[in-house]
Amino acid sequence: MTNEELFILGDYDTLYSQNVPFMYKFINRFLNLPIEKDDFIGCCNLAFMKAIKSYDPSTSKWLTYFSRLMVNEILMFNRNLQKHTRCISLETVIIAIDDNTDITLEDQISSGECIEEDVLDKVITQKILELTKELPAREQEALRLHLLGVKQAIIGERLNISQAYVSRLIKQISNELYKQYEKGA
Repeated sequence: MTNEELFILGDYDTLYSQNVPFMYKFINRFLNLPIEKDDFIGCCNLAFMKAIKSYDPSTSKWLTYFSRLMVNEILMFNRNLQKHTRCISLETVIIAIDDNTDITLEDQISSGECIEEDVLDKVITQKILELTKELPAREQEALRLHLLGVKQAIIGERLNISQAYVSRLIKQISNELYKQYEKGA
């Protein structure tokens, strides 16, 4: 009985056992990949399950469709495997000084926190807000939200103005602050 007939009859167990030799032969095309044989079989089984759910006998032959799904599953598995093999552990030894002393990647990576920059940013933000005390309240609020990193569209919603107007307003305020800075304020 052909694969297509078995599929139409819904005899998936026989269809599977009839295709197992084909799966093993098909796997030989990919032996150059760093994949274990059990993983290849797992990919083929997954492809078989997907084929059962989506195969249409009126559009193609079973083996053509099934082999295309197996190729896709094997290549996806290989891509995922490659992604994970590129990961480096923080415990990776960079330099082995002696038997008891190793320098690891974790030892060499800083915490990433820069307190000085955070303080400087806050001081600059405070200074800018002091320079804008003469501005109307809505413009002060727009600038304050902008300096906090709020998106212009959200600022516009909060102040009941358009995002384009917020953009013009921020630019106008920035130009005014620059002029004050140039004067030595």
